[in-house]
Amino acid sequence: TKLDSAKAFLDAYNAAKYPEPYSAYGALTYDAANAIIKALAATVASGGWSDAQRDKLIENTGKTDFQGSTGPVKFDQYGDTTNKLLTVYKVEGGKFAAVETGTFEKS
Repeated sequence: TKLDSAKAFLDAYNAAKYPEPYSAYGALTYDAANAIIKALAATVASGGWSDAQRDKLIENTGKTDFQGSTGPVKFDQYGDTTNKLLTVYKVEGGKFAAVETGTFEKS
């Protein structure tokens, strides 16, 4: 992989010998699930879950900030990820092939 942050994820996935091959969105899904788990853990840390805590869960999700398999997992004030991960594809032989994957910053 071209992303250093994803190497540990891919190594662990391959070591687990899952019957399904790794897919393009596996690491993104893994990071999304961990963002929800971390936000939920922060929400229930003060005494369990109730429906009244839904707004707190949303707030804690917005405060998520950790190093994930796809890079930093964090959200802006609109709830959009701040990790601008982009993959450029081209069509080869009728199939999509990744050309380059990386992050970008607004200039």
